[in-house]
Amino acid sequence: MIRSRTQDRDIAESGLALAEQFSRNPVQAELLKGVQFRKADISFDGDYALDLGGVRVRMTAVGPTHTMGDTVFFVEGDRVLLPATS
Repeated sequence: MIRSRTQDRDIAESGLALAEQFSRNPVQAELLKGVQFRKADISFDGDYALDLGGVRVRMTAVGPTHTMGDTVFFVEGDRVLLPATS
């Protein structure tokens, strides 16, 4: 698990508040019962480059946008940009 330090702080401060919003649906509530965030194995400030065996992905912390811990992922060779939120 790799997260920006900002995303770690955002999760620590808001906890499962976002997940609880999805618990209004009974099926999702059952799936989310007892869920916890996993601790990050790697935390980074700014950006982090990851080599996936010849495919490089650059992760960049860009928050706050939707949440404080928003991150984008750029697959360098394919020039694909993927957004993610906490």
